Amino acid sequence: MCVDINRLENEADQLHREVIGDLFANSHDAIEITELKEIYTILEEAMDRCEDVANAIESIIIKAS
Repeated sequence: MCVDINRLENEADQLHREVIGDLFANSHDAIEITELKEIYTILEEAMDRCEDVANAIESIIIKAS
């Protein structure tokens, strides 16, 4: 499961870059850009924290074996 979480986090990084690029390329409303960019960034940071937890669990499993 830890490997899957790491893979998903990498996909989230790529998706974050794509949606931010798309947002700036296709939106003309500064408020919408600011709000959506913040939401996307918070979601990506949440995925980063999930990866941190998976890495910690993986370390514990390795040390315990």
